[in-house]
This record gives sequence, C-alpha cells and structure tokens, in this order.
Amino acid sequence: MSSEKMSLYERVGGEDGIERLVNIFYSKVLADEKLAGFFSNTSIDRLKNMQKEFFSVALGGPIEYSDMDLSRSHQGRGIRVMHFKGFVDHLIETLSEFDLSDDDINQVITEINTYVTDIADDSEAPLA
Repeated sequence: MSSEKMSLYERVGGEDGIERLVNIFYSKVLADEKLAGFFSNTSIDRLKNMQKEFFSVALGGPIEYSDMDLSRSHQGRGIRVMHFKGFVDHLIETLSEFDLSDDDINQVITEINTYVTDIADDSEAPLA
C-alpha cells in the first residue's frame, strides 16, 4: 500500500508507533518546567494510556477514545493558551521525528487545535 493511501496512524507505525510517539512526547512535556506541574498529581501511566487512545483517534486509527470530556477533565487546572501552545510545540517536535510530511504534521496539529477551547481556560483561537 502506498503511503498516500495509508492513514496517519499507519504511517506513524500503528499501535507501536503511537506508543513510541506518546513516550517521546511526554518525555518532552514532563521535562518542560512550564508544563510539568500540570501533571504532578496525575497518574502518568493512566495519562499515557488515554493519550494513546487520543492520538490513535486523531491519526485515524481503529481505536475509539473513551474519555472525550476534555473540558471537564481540564477545567480549573489553570491551563492557558500559552501552555497549550507549549504542548503543541512539543508535539510538532515529536512528530518531526517520525517519517511524516509537513502536511501530515499539519493535519495532526489541526485536529489537536480543535480542542483548545476545551483545554485552555483563556482560549480564543486555535494555534498553528
């Protein structure tokens, strides 16, 4: 199958690729002093499992996301657009480590940006 007919999920490497993506991504996020504090009282294993589901769905994989109430789970945590942008920046950096085109990366970021108003308390517009 040509890479153009493969889903982003398949081009990242399927389930194994998603696991690698989440591990690389969260090593960057948790090392970021501006973001790490948001996860101090969070089960990292649970977070990674939820993110595997989330990224699988966002990249067109065969998995359904079981916890789509992002607004409720992020409410009152003090997450601002600048934090969301930092999260997105780490995601772009992580995705660039995979064999994806700029269009593929932009497609993922466009999908992630649809959730900015659910996650950031002061969000007004998606970030690119």
